[in-house]
Amino acid sequence: MGTHDVWAIGDVTGIAPFTHTAHYQGRVVAANLSGRTVDADYRAVPRAVYIAPALASVGHTVVTARAAGLEPLVARAQVNQTVRANTEGAPDGWLMLLADPGTATLVGATAMGGAAEE
Repeated sequence: MGTHDVWAIGDVTGIAPFTHTAHYQGRVVAANLSGRTVDADYRAVPRAVYIAPALASVGHTVVTARAAGLEPLVARAQVNQTVRANTEGAPDGWLMLLADPGTATLVGATAMGGAAEE
């Protein structure tokens, strides 16, 4: 029996131990058991650190992008001018977006402050 004959869901996989990852893995397994061929894609698993202020990211960071051989385009912005930050009284924070310059594709995002985890 090869590894293609074994299915696992959740923390036992050792991949991104989050509830939303387990739900995704469940959908992948269900699709495969029903006859479709679906491979899991973990390139954009959102993650958050519940501190004050909150920190959240998805996809690559600058460090992981460079380790993957990509020199990303980086766009940074302060969130103090957004309506939500001001109405919720949390004007401190920032957002950083990373793009692959060769494909003009967003490859990562990181945010800190306010409700970044949302």
